[in-house]
This record gives sequence, structure tokens and C-alpha cells, in this order.
Amino acid sequence: MDENGNLGVFIPSNLITMNNDMIRACYNVVTNEMRLLLVAMAKTPKIITPKDNYKGVDGFCIDDYKLDPFTPYYISKEDFIKLGVEPKNAVREIKSACDDLMNKQVTLKSEAGEHIFNWVSSVFFVKTDSFERLKNRYLEDPDYIKELKKQGRDDVIQTFEYVINSEENVIARIVFTPDALKYIALLQKEFTKFHLEDLGKFTSFYSFRIYMLLMIWQDTGMYFVTLNDFRKILQITDKYVEICDLRKRVLNVAMKEINEHSSFKVDYKLTDKSGKSGRGIKVSNIRFNFRLKKENQLLTNDGKKSPSWQKKGLSDAQIRKLHINIKEFVDANTGKISPNDRRDYGEIFDSWIPQLKDPATVLSFNKIQELLDRKQDLIDKQQEAIK
Repeated sequence: MDENGNLGVFIPSNLITMNNDMIRACYNVVTNEMRLLLVAMAKTPKIITPKDNYKGVDGFCIDDYKLDPFTPYYISKEDFIKLGVEPKNAVREIKSACDDLMNKQVTLKSEAGEHIFNWVSSVFFVKTDSFERLKNRYLEDPDYIKELKKQGRDDVIQTFEYVINSEENVIARIVFTPDALKYIALLQKEFTKFHLEDLGKFTSFYSFRIYMLLMIWQDTGMYFVTLNDFRKILQITDKYVEICDLRKRVLNVAMKEINEHSSFKVDYKLTDKSGKSGRGIKVSNIRFNFRLKKENQLLTNDGKKSPSWQKKGLSDAQIRKLHINIKEFVDANTGKISPNDRRDYGEIFDSWIPQLKDPATVLSFNKIQELLDRKQDLIDKQQEAIK
């Protein structure tokens, strides 16, 4: 906890969090730029400011942790492949994302006015062949390091250090602006979280944006917005003016991709301001209805359906089962414990219960299924003995 009472937490690396105002904001990035930003967002640590009775802390606390707005985030070829990009095209796609990202802005509108800022303060695209040659020189030639320091090339030095100590095939390095970072890392109650893989196969920028907007309303399964506001958010106020074009180029494309590749089933209706639709109705609004797919369950490596807790979080009964092997469970997850933590096993386990119940964070724990299965095996043996 820092001097301002903020908790430093790490979110699982496949989880993206965004302030709801940021999701509703206006920004005109293309598909590859959206991918680049989302990958970097998933890698950012988060600080969640406690509110009265606020229980939404994910991850684990780090003593004296502070969020550094100048921290670079690295994007690898594999990151883009996981988002559905063809391996042979991944480097080119990352390059296209880097080309114009410095010029892309976010516009947050409020009663007080418009807050406009850039997404990133720095973009570094790595030319693989040249970088590999210079990396070897960096490792072997102390004078080259001195030369880089004289030139003030901290970005190059940091990138070398990262690549040397990583097995990733790094292609790009970006630094968020402080204004952007606070909306994805300095979080309070009004924020939304979703998994990076849920957006993995989207190819349309509109699919990304509409999906993110829907996720704000996961609890209700319905998003109702005026067409004017919808066009402003997607930056299409002067595009697809005819409703038939809006359907064809934006809505139908996004619905197809979200329905095929995400965890949700979505449909929409164009309505009047009261939500009515049909012939003779003057269209002014759009209503999205969505629900989690019944068949949406993770699969294990052998193709079998995975346990329901991986999508729903652990139940109270399952948590009690873990508690039976509390020492072994806590020891298997020591990476979540600060070196200065002096709490006992029970206190640590109790502090993890909200995360174990949350499907967004439960997968970050080790040994859950093994311990649940072990307990079940014991019950089965006892029942066999009784028989």
C-alpha cells in the first residue's frame, strides 16, 4: 500500500481492465492498432483505489508498489498470433500498428468539456535482423553501451535488457501516456474487465468496440444507446449514413464475429427512443441483447469439457474442499505473497477467497483441480469401503 492508500495489484496477464468512461470514449484506431493496445493493456499492472466496502480487488497486494507511467510494454510476434493473425503476417501486422499509433487520440466527453489525449507517448518497432546484430554487439562491446547512454537511448538499452532476459520474440515496445494509463490501471468501481482471448479472432475494429461496450452491461445483458451517441463512440458520424449501410458495414459484421468467436450470443434491434421497433417507427436508438452461450465451456488439452469453476469461479463448497489442504494450496501459490507478508496460512487463504470466486482471477491460481480431485478420490474410497 502506498502513501495515498492505494493497493498495488497484479492482474492475470490475459485480463484487460478499462475504466467505463474510457470504453465509451471516442477513438479512431484501426484493427491492428486496437490489437497492439489491447495486448499492452493486458500486460499492465493495476492499482485499485479502495472505496467504502469495495470488494473488487483482483490479484495480490505488493508492499510499497507504485505504478510507473514510463514503464514500457513489449509486444511479441506470438502475442499477435494468439489474436488470430496468421504467423507469416504477424510482423507486418505489428509494423502497421506501430506506424501511426503516435497520432491516435482519445476523446473523453463530460459535462465539463472534452478531455483529449494521446494513447501512447512512445512507440518502438524492432527491426528483427538489425536488432539481433546490435543485441550481440551490446552483449560483447561495453563501448557500445556507453555510446547508447551518451545518446540518451534509454529506450534501446531497456529493450536490449528485456529481450536478453526473455524468450519472447519481441517486435514492438510501447509506453502509454499517463492520461491513458490511469484509465486502464488506476481503477475504482466503474471499470470493466474481459479476457484478451475473447477478442482473439475479431478482424473488424467495430467488433472490438461493440464487444467492449457490451461488457460494461454484463450484469443486465442489454445495452441501449442512441444512434447518434453510438456513431460518435465508433467515430462514424460521417460514414454509413444510410441505415442499410450501417447494418451491412458495421452491425452485421460485428454481430457475426462476436457470435462466432466470443463467449456471448448477441442480437440487436433498431428502435425509437422508447425501445419500440417495427414498421412505421422512426429509428433513433439501437438495443443490443446478449447472453453467455450455454455451450461456452473451456476445454482441457484432451478435448474434454473443463470443470465449471474455470468459467464460474469456485463455489463455497469447493473452497471448503481446498481449505482441507490449505498448507499445500498456499505453498503452491507463494508467488502471490509478498516477501514481507507475515500472515498465517488461514489469513492468506481467506484473503484469496474473493479471487477464487471470481472467474476472471481464479485461473491465476495453481493446483486447484488437483486438490479438488484428491478430495473427491478420498470420498470415493470411503464410499467404496462402506460398500
